[in-house]
Amino acid sequence: MGLFSIVLTLAFIILGLFRKDSKFITSVLLVLIYVLFAFEHSDGDYEGYLDMFAEITSGLDLIYEPLYVWSCMLAGNYGLDFDNMRMIISLFEVVNLYYVTWRYTKNTAMVLALFFIFPATLDAELFRFLFGMMMSILGVSFLIAYRSKKNIALYLLCVSIGALYHTSCWLYLIYLLLLIEDCKKLRKIVTISLVVSIGLVGTGLFFNLLQLLPIRDTVIDKYETGSYSNMAGLIFACIKQVIILFMAIIATKKMPTSNYNNIPKIDRKNHAMILQNKITDLNVVSFLLLIALYYSSSSQRLVHLVIYFNFIALANSCSLGYNKRQCWLYAISSAILFLLFLLFIEGTGTVYAFTSHFTEGYFIKLFK
Repeated sequence: MGLFSIVLTLAFIILGLFRKDSKFITSVLLVLIYVLFAFEHSDGDYEGYLDMFAEITSGLDLIYEPLYVWSCMLAGNYGLDFDNMRMIISLFEVVNLYYVTWRYTKNTAMVLALFFIFPATLDAELFRFLFGMMMSILGVSFLIAYRSKKNIALYLLCVSIGALYHTSCWLYLIYLLLLIEDCKKLRKIVTISLVVSIGLVGTGLFFNLLQLLPIRDTVIDKYETGSYSNMAGLIFACIKQVIILFMAIIATKKMPTSNYNNIPKIDRKNHAMILQNKITDLNVVSFLLLIALYYSSSSQRLVHLVIYFNFIALANSCSLGYNKRQCWLYAISSAILFLLFLLFIEGTGTVYAFTSHFTEGYFIKLFK
């Protein structure tokens, strides 16, 4: 079964990369991603979530994020175990993923294939963060298509829901800076913010700001007394962020400029153009996530959101006629490179988490 799952997955990833807009391949990839999310079974995180669920449903430990606690208690009240709850939430995540992908590109199969390579294979075991990131992706998709206060409200609602499932998602509030339409002004604000933040590292201001948000004190204490990133890790993170930025630069290279305000109606085709116009700014603002990396090396996972939108931008460029071959190659190379980074440089235990999908979870667990 393990060999079958590997061959099947590779086959449809490759097909998705070549038949970029195939509805059939898109459907199969959505099923594969759902199986990946719903049946992840690595000993580390999975066993931890089982213990959390048991603690919460028995009322012994309610120190986790409030929405996560509530969902576990609700599941317990209806006689569901953690696996049942995860299958339901994973279905919502996949529907959410498809909706945003479909909304911004016609090349859905290509984007889902890239997303499967990275970060899905690593984030599948991060149950709480995965839900938080999916909600934040939905929220940012509303913000990118900003036309009214309703879009801002939907963005804030989605990010808040995600953050109440995993605290780190509060940091996605930085994307409110996308409301600044002047690119030069935006880049100046991001640069000044980075310089000031570096100067204030170690002063405790970062945690004082976190206390203004609805975050449990125990969660803040965990990060405040945790192991901070070392200088080598921070330098590597900066280099990686530049590589991520180049995804947007290549996706928008030679792209004709268009005035967002002159678009009379926001439809699917125009959503793609709006993303192409906003993608560089999205990447510039994402540099602020480097601040959190000083306090927790696990914050590197937060950039997975912008990588996902970069995949969409590159996929769009494969159809819009801008550097088609270059965009296609850079998208695939980036997905593989980021996977290798996380497996062999950034994380500890990530190789096991990755291989466990094909030895313990995924189709192995599905047919047990």
